[in-house]
Amino acid sequence: SSYAEAYPLIMELLRLNPNDPQGLANLAISEIALGRPEQAIAYLDGALTLEDPPEFKIYFHQGVARSKLHKLEEAIAWYRKAENLDPGHKHLLFNMAVTFDRLERYKEALDCYSRFLKAGESSSPRERRDVETRIGVLLAYLVEAPQTPSAEGTHRYTEQER
Repeated sequence: SSYAEAYPLIMELLRLNPNDPQGLANLAISEIALGRPEQAIAYLDGALTLEDPPEFKIYFHQGVARSKLHKLEEAIAWYRKAENLDPGHKHLLFNMAVTFDRLERYKEALDCYSRFLKAGESSSPRERRDVETRIGVLLAYLVEAPQTPSAEGTHRYTEQER
């Protein structure tokens, strides 16, 4: 509900300062949260054309929006751009891990999950346990890969929009 409440405030700020790339990025984040990733992409594209855009924020949320549209390879491409700017960002690492997991690119998912845990405290002890459990499933799968068609156990993560 905070995104729905923030939306009109951000729109008013953009009316007063239409060339604010930070404002456009924030509007895009609200659009993602409100289930409108296509509109978010348009705002993020616009923000990139303005002076001094918040590139990490834009690249990260381009990835989130594309993931919401099930364009997972495109999401990874945008996450990689963000990673070049801040390789240890824990939300980025988590989102990359989940996306690689969904693409069944398990070695890359495992790498990102591990880097996520090393990046610092997760959002909650439960999230940390869940990620550790998923790492265990992926490790077991990678050891048994020749006999198993896919990693057992579906992941239940969704990308973080922060």
